[in-house]
Amino acid sequence: MPGRAPHHLAAFRSCRSPGGDSMQIAHRLRTIRPHATERVLRWLENPHLHLPSIRGPSMPLETSDLLYSRRELLTLERDTYRFSKTHTSRIVYLRATPGPGTQAGGAASHIKGVVEALTALGSEIEIISNDEIAGFDASKYRFTIIPPETVGATRALFDIHNNLVFTRAAVPLIERAQPDFIYQRYARFSWAGVVAAARVRRPLFLEYNGSEVWVGRHWDHVGSLELLERYERLNLRAAARIFVVSDVERKNLEERGVPGGKIVVNPNGVDSERFRPGIGGGEVRREFEIGESEVVAGFVGTFGPWHGVVQLAEAIKLVPAKLPVRFVLVGSGSLHGEVERLLQAEVTSQRVIFPGTVPRWRVPELLDACDILVSPHIPLADGSDFFGSPTKVFEYMAMGKGIVASRLGQIGEVLSHDQTALLVEPR
Repeated sequence: MPGRAPHHLAAFRSCRSPGGDSMQIAHRLRTIRPHATERVLRWLENPHLHLPSIRGPSMPLETSDLLYSRRELLTLERDTYRFSKTHTSRIVYLRATPGPGTQAGGAASHIKGVVEALTALGSEIEIISNDEIAGFDASKYRFTIIPPETVGATRALFDIHNNLVFTRAAVPLIERAQPDFIYQRYARFSWAGVVAAARVRRPLFLEYNGSEVWVGRHWDHVGSLELLERYERLNLRAAARIFVVSDVERKNLEERGVPGGKIVVNPNGVDSERFRPGIGGGEVRREFEIGESEVVAGFVGTFGPWHGVVQLAEAIKLVPAKLPVRFVLVGSGSLHGEVERLLQAEVTSQRVIFPGTVPRWRVPELLDACDILVSPHIPLADGSDFFGSPTKVFEYMAMGKGIVASRLGQIGEVLSHDQTALLVEPR
């Protein structure tokens, strides 16, 4: 019997083909009976053909139909049962964002969470990345780093050049791996997953955390937005499935013409084994010489424009100095210097503590040292709906602490005012 093609069980279980029943039939026969593929596809693509011309004229049509159906039914039943019990999905995870290593924060947490969850489900993961990922134990996986090349160019040209570098090196690795599907964290000016999926004829599953065109227009002015729009549209069109973290992002994609059937809303979550009360907060309070009677309010994250850290700093300055309150602001980012300048007096008096960027393993104990945890996100610059699903909110919830958060998008859906958090209308 001819060798069987790899069976795309994970994709087949959860994803109904947008092409309809005929494409599902073709896919099933391709994965289980490769020698029947050409005949079936000819029939599906050319319905005017007579069945005898496909199966051969050597026996009556009724007999041919019956024998063929029984033979294929037996094979499908046997292989479907076998794969549903024993098949392990092989997945290549692509992280193709040239630049500094992924720092501790939401992105690193999300990458780690996705890979560990897929592994826990029995999948074999091969990771191909531009760089290291904070807090990620690469020794547990087949992990390849394709470092970016330093070129003297604009930021857009740097990304475009290194997309070619990454794609050229990654595709041969993916061809050797022969995964069941490719999972890519969408990145600016990247087509690596699109090219690889076409080359190995496997589906591309795209993790889409927001429009890079929108980010380039409002937050991170990279330039070449018209070209970036073409890259983004290519990724969205080529993906068999697109994973987003919120209903707002799903609606945004549908408004751009992406079929709703290929979009999966998969909100962020938390590892409750790592983030839980009583995991070392006492030692942290002693380390920072925080008294037992003092109330500690904490924040953890990258100091980016969407996190509201400047607004948080301005609010801290309004808290009367006579109150026994300390603030621990964990992380770093583009606005870190501005926040430190705003709070210089509070830092001098040790009312505000900046631990800086910390190893991922230390985040739970820092949160455990706090009494109140803050998520001060601000509205989007153009007035559009907030599309995020902040990982910090779920980590805060798992710690069992009081939460003060902005009433924005999914945050206001996950948290209930005066029940699980104090929600504030952002300005």
